[in-house]
Amino acid sequence: MNYYKPRLFSLVVLFNLSLLLWGCSSQEQAPEHFHSKTAKVTDKMMAGSSGDRATGEMATEAKANDARSRLSLPSAEMNKKVIYTANVKLTVKDYKEIRTQLEQLVAKHQGYLVNSSESKTNQYQRGNFTFRVPQAEFDPFLKGIQKLDTSSPEINIQGTDVTEELVDLESRLKAKQAMEKRLLDLMNKATKTDDLLDISRQLDQTQAEIEQIKGRLQYLNNKVDFSTVHVEITQLFVSPSSAEQPLAKQMADSFSASLTGLGVAGERFLIFMAGAVPILVLLGALGVPIYMAVRKVLQKKDV
Repeated sequence: MNYYKPRLFSLVVLFNLSLLLWGCSSQEQAPEHFHSKTAKVTDKMMAGSSGDRATGEMATEAKANDARSRLSLPSAEMNKKVIYTANVKLTVKDYKEIRTQLEQLVAKHQGYLVNSSESKTNQYQRGNFTFRVPQAEFDPFLKGIQKLDTSSPEINIQGTDVTEELVDLESRLKAKQAMEKRLLDLMNKATKTDDLLDISRQLDQTQAEIEQIKGRLQYLNNKVDFSTVHVEITQLFVSPSSAEQPLAKQMADSFSASLTGLGVAGERFLIFMAGAVPILVLLGALGVPIYMAVRKVLQKKDV
């Protein structure tokens, strides 16, 4: 019995030591595991907050860019240089009245007449007019013209954007003017005759190009500032049909048409005779001597 007591005591001591060591190791591993999980959660939270922050900043910047683009569009459209031309055709019942109203409408919208032409036949009376009106009055002027025609007028509007050409011409003008200034400076400093002649030739060419560019700029700006409107006014003359006219009127028209036909035939006959007189005179001048000669020959044979 005494032999087993030391062994039992040793087993108990070893068991307690193992329990103590296991407890210490568990306490050391648990904080590390806890800290790793806490770090992972913290990293995720920070990543999420930074991502949200970045997304919010990108959305804010996108909105700002969109707002800036919307604000810049009107200014770009306002700087557009467009030449407008309109063609309008009106069919009216009273030509003179509509023409008077059209002239008043042009004066109201500060326009002016460029050219006009008028014609009248048995079927219609027509007038073609070309007006220039300020571009700000272009739309109101067209709306006023539409009110002159009770039916639906025919309107065709064309626009030509010359913004790019104007910008190019202005850039070229600045470059040519700078070249002109340099050539003038060189001319003032030149002492040799050959140099003066060469510079003078280049200066003349540059100044001619400057005047050409200025003329083109003035022409385009005038076309932009004043729009062109072509207006055609037509009044149709409708005569009543013969079936709707009284019998006496139809007889009178028929008799008048016959007299007119006879008169036309007589005029044509007189015209023909007038043209044939020189030929008849020539034939007579040649035919009479021939006739006399033939007659004499025949008389001699009879004798």
